[in-house]
Amino acid sequence: MARNIILKNARVYDPTNKIDGEMMVISMSDGKIVDIVEGKAKTVDVIGRVVMAGGVDMHSHIVGSKLGFGRSMCPEDHRKDPVPKTKTTRGGVGYTMPNSYVLGYRYSAMGYTTAIEPALPALKGLGSWEELEDVPNLDSGLLPLF
Repeated sequence: MARNIILKNARVYDPTNKIDGEMMVISMSDGKIVDIVEGKAKTVDVIGRVVMAGGVDMHSHIVGSKLGFGRSMCPEDHRKDPVPKTKTTRGGVGYTMPNSYVLGYRYSAMGYTTAIEPALPALKGLGSWEELEDVPNLDSGLLPLF
């Protein structure tokens, strides 16, 4: 069954189509923007919010042994930024070296949808891949070093 969503009162920014802050209605079906949705749709009033393409960070050190090493060097930082669990998010810690969950939530809050880890030592690939699986809300990729 297709999931349809209509965003009302969206302030849209789309430089490719020369749309610069126009208030619009956005219709989506199966995660893709369409002209008209077929069937029932969930309508969300997003008045006062910006709707635009998600950000892509092509060079972000988000997983790997280097982060684990950094976390072990500053364990006291975890007390400075505890992030409580909510109904929709997992708990964790932030500050200098956020844990995987918090890292994903913070990237999402900044508008990113994709992040690429550019410096993966080939011998650390399995651990990095497993950690990447814990980063929520982001499409991601690993670029190994050889």
